[in-house]
Amino acid sequence: MFQAIESGKTGDSLGHILVQLTACLRNLADVSGTKSLFMKESLINELCAVMEKHHTDADLMLNISRIFR
Repeated sequence: MFQAIESGKTGDSLGHILVQLTACLRNLADVSGTKSLFMKESLINELCAVMEKHHTDADLMLNISRIFR
């Protein structure tokens, strides 16, 4: 899912897309039973990889941390 993003080179538009995508995932994470689906689909591992590559993007880090909450 995030393979193209893992290069660590996010442009402005890609950065905005990542923030919007993680915002949607953050909202989905609040739905009952969704977190187990995230684990099953390896989404957590993918989000960790994105965090490693884009740790300087505060909005992205906030959204991902709220998914993990």
